[in-house]
Amino acid sequence: MSKLRILIVEDEGIICLSLRLQMERLGFVVVGCAATANQAITLALEHRPNVIFMDIRLGGDGDGIAVAKTIRDTFQTVLIFMSAYEDPAIQQRALAVASNHLYFMIKPVEQSEIENLLRQIELHLSN
Repeated sequence: MSKLRILIVEDEGIICLSLRLQMERLGFVVVGCAATANQAITLALEHRPNVIFMDIRLGGDGDGIAVAKTIRDTFQTVLIFMSAYEDPAIQQRALAVASNHLYFMIKPVEQSEIENLLRQIELHLSN
């Protein structure tokens, strides 16, 4: 079993469930799925995940970059931002929040991409 504790922040429930199932099949521990900014902050503070998959565009109460900043102001974690769009301006905002331990994935994300990235992070964090 992996030592990575992963939080998924995704406002589309079916995508969150799919990601969770993929990660759990690969042996990773998913501590929760959050659909809103407030849920993400609450779950992150409660579980202190060492990896957060963060959708950049969240419905309603905030965007993923603002949520990530709030979380990173409290503790360090690896951030994997997910977006359906490549936007250099958004990537620059994200870099301002987390210049180290930051990754971008374009949705839809393939299971092999998730596994490869999480295995790399696992190796990095174990050193």
